[in-house]
Amino acid sequence: MSSSGEEFENVKYISSKIVKKYLAWLKSSVYEETFKMLLASKISIDGDFAFSSDDIKNISKFVASGKDYLEENNCDWMNRFRMLTKDQQYAVVRHQQFSYFLKMAKKPTLTCRNFEYKNYKAKIHHKDKSSTSMKDVIYTLPYFRKKFQDDSCAVCIEKFTEGQFVRKLPCQHAFHLSCMSQWTKRRTTCPTCRRKLAVKCEITYDVEMEKMKDCSTSVEIHLRTESLFY
Repeated sequence: MSSSGEEFENVKYISSKIVKKYLAWLKSSVYEETFKMLLASKISIDGDFAFSSDDIKNISKFVASGKDYLEENNCDWMNRFRMLTKDQQYAVVRHQQFSYFLKMAKKPTLTCRNFEYKNYKAKIHHKDKSSTSMKDVIYTLPYFRKKFQDDSCAVCIEKFTEGQFVRKLPCQHAFHLSCMSQWTKRRTTCPTCRRKLAVKCEITYDVEMEKMKDCSTSVEIHLRTESLFY
């Protein structure tokens, strides 16, 4: 492969990293702003809680990652978050996701952001064409019994653990994160009632690159995202 061909393949790889980083930032930034708003307004958090800016950032990044709540048992910032009541924890996480879904539901959404990754300077032009309405979104929420109609996962038949994250579908049925991830690789309906789900976000992008005088590489990425039903 020629040096120019190798460079292009490298830029494609770097671009995929930048796109992933951008999409993670987009979600966590909305979650972070929502958490700050809730703390300031005390809409869902009534009381004096000492969350630092790093606490808010870490909690928001964690919620955006979609990991299981129980994986972070020994983190100081997670322990501080668990000092909230069950209702408050649930409300914060749901508000964060609701704000993100609401932002992405406004069509068409066009944003532009600069990113730097290693020796690459990238500009992302993002057009979101998500067709998912607010009644079709899937939440990832901490399980507290009174907030859910189910007490066990219909995929593995095991009971939920208080505080762990589960997927709550538009039909209100809930499932373990790992169970739902495996299920949607084969099917795109609710395991319980067979309602159709928007389980995939199609990500496409075009890349333009230019070598700069300072030996850095300028990358222009035109990104398109769209939620799909099956």
